[in-house]
Amino acid sequence: MRNTRSWRRAVPLFIAALALAGAPSLVPAGPLEEGRAAIEAGNFADALRLLMPLAQEGNPGAQRAIGVLYAQGSGVTQDYGAAAQWFGKAAAQGDEKARQNLLLLAQMYRVGEGVPQDCARAVAIMKDLIALGYLPAQVNLGSLYFGGCGSIPADVKEGVRLTREAAEKGDPMAQANLGACCAMGVGVEQDYAAAMQWYRKAAEQGSPQGQYGVGVMYEFGEGVPRDLDEARRWYQLAAAQGEERSIARLEALKTGAGGAPDPESFLREAAMRASASDLAKGYSFVMLMQQMLPMAESGGTLQVGEQAITRENYQAAKADYDLRQKVYASVIRERGFKDVGGRYEATARPACRNAQSMWARAVLEGRAREVEIKQDGFELRIIQHWETGPEHAFDATAAVVESSLAFADPANSDYFLLGTVADGVITVRPDADAILSGWPGWVKAPSRKALTDCAVTLTKAK
Repeated sequence: MRNTRSWRRAVPLFIAALALAGAPSLVPAGPLEEGRAAIEAGNFADALRLLMPLAQEGNPGAQRAIGVLYAQGSGVTQDYGAAAQWFGKAAAQGDEKARQNLLLLAQMYRVGEGVPQDCARAVAIMKDLIALGYLPAQVNLGSLYFGGCGSIPADVKEGVRLTREAAEKGDPMAQANLGACCAMGVGVEQDYAAAMQWYRKAAEQGSPQGQYGVGVMYEFGEGVPRDLDEARRWYQLAAAQGEERSIARLEALKTGAGGAPDPESFLREAAMRASASDLAKGYSFVMLMQQMLPMAESGGTLQVGEQAITRENYQAAKADYDLRQKVYASVIRERGFKDVGGRYEATARPACRNAQSMWARAVLEGRAREVEIKQDGFELRIIQHWETGPEHAFDATAAVVESSLAFADPANSDYFLLGTVADGVITVRPDADAILSGWPGWVKAPSRKALTDCAVTLTKAK
């Protein structure tokens, strides 16, 4: 189906791709210029007649232009596969705009904008571009691995590796992303000094994301002495480039200058920078804690990591989780979420037998094949229907952020499962890093391979 409007909205740089200052022509400029002029005039048949022979002879400018015609469905049947082939031919010859176009096409496949979501194709295109030395593709692939995509699981370590490699080669976006990883402890040990180092490298190259990061570090005194004047200076540099978070921080500082860092603002900044899966997990954990806190109020002890919540500190803990619920909910609404409500048929991979998830194993063994998801905004109730009858059904509270969801295994509140949504199919996997890091020493932990290989697929019932 032709969808030119979505394509043009998603990839406005394709207009720039037809600019006259393209890659050098391998043949006299006349036919190439005439072909471009025909495109601008809307005479696509003439454009194809002029440009196709040049493209077949290896002219990168003509190859890129043919790719645009296929992408837009102008004079030909819209065919993103053909567009990718022509962009790839030009990109292999060093055509920078063709590389941009090819990466934009990969991003469309990644999110399903104007095309059916195809994460495997997105990854393949990005890897081809990385092989050509195109750093923005490496940055984008790193970003994809942080949250996963469709049936491709999140792999934070690979995301960090790709990001670090691009950052060390000087890519400013990668440097800003690596700074955020260091600041938040995503895939690396939390290290504010390292975060500041990477943010500053990006900022000095004019990256608004890097400038914003430096501003945050100065505003909250992370890795450097707190300095609101310096924070404003960096925010202003980023705001001048349209960086919306910096604009918001400058506005907040008008009324909060000189005071202690605002916990609500701090939480919001962290939530905005978090991956979709981490934010979904964070919100799910907050909901779980709000359900369990009454245990401490009634005299019990609730152990959360190294923190013990008792009747004495119950009110402070409740206020903290209530604030987190409020902030995370606001950020999730802003970032958006998928509609995943309905009934699903569940299947599981054999590795789930050894992953020590009660739910995943029950699915594998055929005792729990039907799942119902009830959705209220971004909050989900996952209702598992067991073969043995409704008396053995359980509810899991979950959240969906963008196209990621998270929920705790009902048998173990420390065992989180992360899901990715694509075209009526949800792929759910154990959160291996979190599970192994928090596994109690007196119980044998599942192997990383079992956790990594375990996947439950939920296919929407027809």
